[in-house]
Amino acid sequence: MKSLVTIFFTISISFSSFCQDISDLKIKDKTGSIKVWNQYTSTDLGNPFLSEEVVNVSLLSTGNNLTNYFSYKRFVGIKNTITFPYSANFGSVGILNLITANNYSSPAYGEYSTARSNWAYGVYGEGTNHPDNVSYPYGHYYGVAGKATGAGANAQNYGIYGTTSNSNSISFAGYFDGKVHVNGMLTKTGGTFKIDHPLDPKNKYLSHSFVESPDMMNIYNGNTKTDENGKAVVTLPTYFEALNIDFRYQLTVIGTFAQAIIFEKIKENQFTIATDKPNVEVSWQVTGVRNDAYAKKYRVVPEEDKSEKEKGKYLNADAFGLPREESLHAWKSNETTKK
Repeated sequence: MKSLVTIFFTISISFSSFCQDISDLKIKDKTGSIKVWNQYTSTDLGNPFLSEEVVNVSLLSTGNNLTNYFSYKRFVGIKNTITFPYSANFGSVGILNLITANNYSSPAYGEYSTARSNWAYGVYGEGTNHPDNVSYPYGHYYGVAGKATGAGANAQNYGIYGTTSNSNSISFAGYFDGKVHVNGMLTKTGGTFKIDHPLDPKNKYLSHSFVESPDMMNIYNGNTKTDENGKAVVTLPTYFEALNIDFRYQLTVIGTFAQAIIFEKIKENQFTIATDKPNVEVSWQVTGVRNDAYAKKYRVVPEEDKSEKEKGKYLNADAFGLPREESLHAWKSNETTKK
């Protein structure tokens, strides 16, 4: 009988360097065994130990098969449990992979995972504190952390890359359920807010496009009413002049025919409106261009030439009726590596 199951298990753990315990176990004929997981625990770094759990499986001779055996279990190809004392001054590594490929035309995968199911995770990551140390005040926990450090002026580095071949409205290359912060420049080819429709939240969505500008612009607006002398002072946020430059104004009178002007421009975070009649309601809008430290260092350049490597490629080739492969950031997968 051909091999039914092959599990290649590698664990790299030690207290001063990484040693390896490697097994290639196969079920053959009627009997065999599967190493389900290894566990490494150390309360004394000078005396570590490595334990194994082996599941023995009898095939055919008892009328059972592997599918039936695991029908009530969670089958784990690799599970590593690593416990170090809190005094350890180094990180714990469940799986450490180092792949070096000298063939520049072929990709190298530190880890390549494929999950096939009706509910499947190719990679699942969870970062959490130790149950015995839940109140540690300086913990940093990452479900998934990615870093790309390719060298060269034309290197395309992606710390984390996501894509999906399904273009329906409920499929996303990336989905975040919670607050998202981008500590750097964010670029996009389009964008909207999308909410449950206020008039029919159970059955409809409502979407609005973002307001775009070649400037890094902030918008402020409101309504005011001039007094008996035809004057109104509008107070802006206390940070307005610290954040903005290049102020621009718009005024619209409401409910009557009147003239309105900016009587005094912005100074000390306020400006004055004047109308030729008293007690006139005025709708106002003020814009400013960001002038904070980050904006000054990373000012948006509206037009730029593509680099030599980027020329001939598109950010979104499908928008021009071209195949996805013509896109600059398309996933370059070596199909021959898939099993």
